[in-house]
Amino acid sequence: MSATTPILAAIKEYCQKSGLRLHMPGHAGCKNALPAPFHGVIDYDLTEISGLDDLHWPSGPIKAAQELLARAFGAAASYFLVNGASSGIHSFFLGLGQNSKVLVARNAHRSVFAGMVFSGAQPVYIPCQVNEHGLALAVTAGDVAALLQEHLDVKAVALVSPSFYGTTSHIADIALLLKQRGIPLMVDEAHGGHFYFNPDYPPTALAGGADVVINGLHKTLPVLTQGACLHIGNTCPNPDRFVQARSLLTTTSPSYLIMASIDLARDWMDRYGREALERALCLSHEYRQKINRIKGIRCLSHELLLTGVEALDPLKMLISVDELAEDGIVLAKRLSDEWNIEVEWKSRDIILAMMSIFHDKEDWQRLYEALYHISRAVGCKGPRKQTVVPPLPLPQVQISPREAYFASKTAVSLKDSIGKISGEMVVPYPPGIPCLLPGEQISAEVYMYLDELLRTGYHIQGLDANSSKISIIDQT
Repeated sequence: MSATTPILAAIKEYCQKSGLRLHMPGHAGCKNALPAPFHGVIDYDLTEISGLDDLHWPSGPIKAAQELLARAFGAAASYFLVNGASSGIHSFFLGLGQNSKVLVARNAHRSVFAGMVFSGAQPVYIPCQVNEHGLALAVTAGDVAALLQEHLDVKAVALVSPSFYGTTSHIADIALLLKQRGIPLMVDEAHGGHFYFNPDYPPTALAGGADVVINGLHKTLPVLTQGACLHIGNTCPNPDRFVQARSLLTTTSPSYLIMASIDLARDWMDRYGREALERALCLSHEYRQKINRIKGIRCLSHELLLTGVEALDPLKMLISVDELAEDGIVLAKRLSDEWNIEVEWKSRDIILAMMSIFHDKEDWQRLYEALYHISRAVGCKGPRKQTVVPPLPLPQVQISPREAYFASKTAVSLKDSIGKISGEMVVPYPPGIPCLLPGEQISAEVYMYLDELLRTGYHIQGLDANSSKISIIDQT
């Protein structure tokens, strides 16, 4: 078994035997079972047989690979997730036990809501620091401390850092508050797996003292989609409960292709990651300056460092276009149609180009040239009035997400929903933070907020813009 990539070594050893496969999967390694594009990987698509270990009770190559992963990330223990970072978040909530009160960042991923449905958790939401573009960037230690004083029975805290936009919270300050009270901290660090391999990138959640950290490794490292991991911090209280929950939720037919890609990526990052990240950082600095010289376009950086924001991922290129004659939605379409460039996200005022350590100078130059020529083609109008995102109304939780999920529901017009309890998730973009989650009251303030957004043409998930219908929970 290879000391550096044990899973890949075990797979290769099995394949070299060239034996008759009388086991799953159904393609049996036969080239004629799948079209030609699959032939390069079909041999490695295996299952838990002799020599390849057991993900739920590892003692061989999977155990060795997870130990190497923990060493690379500085965790007490690390575990593969083969159905995405979401399953790690679900594991955290399930590991807390039933009906626990949890402080939850309001910009949490929708998988957090699913975790609360599974566990019956009672959420108390932490407000987010939102910039003038309506982007939710971080939560502050001060807001966490205030809620801890107000809710003495809190059992855990769940945060997102980095945010989708690449901004990180002061995890060390928040973790210190919680350790004084023996409260575990989970950080959804799905977009920050690369931080661990170069000290010039933002501080990591594990180094900050988080107890459970989830990395969506496929987002920023050379890992196949759905490849992720759950880390246990060095001072995590009762870690076995989260590990057991992860096993409960994880498939018993794990993809060896995904696990091998995690193993290979960790080894590659150990060897070459620091250098690759340094090269990407230099390109980021160079091209931020070049893009900032394009008329009507600028890269956001220091403007994002609001109170509560510790650092910014240099590979998340948030590009403001609020002085161009055309908005970001149209710009993104031009990039796609005219330059064959697809961006990660777009809004009226901003596009997000998510750069990788594997994008070379020619890729950065291509983005720059596309923006330059589009700017010249469409021209500027001077500072366009920015999209004004009104402050989100404070959530009023009436029943738990789990109770709301299983409750019977009825669709009514938005104007008839005031005072009722929402039966669905309602998320305006921007800011991409839920205005309502199932189980929360639709107050008059919430109604006016949503009505204003609908009248001004915002995209709102969970609300039909044509009929303005919303699902409410039937109450007797």
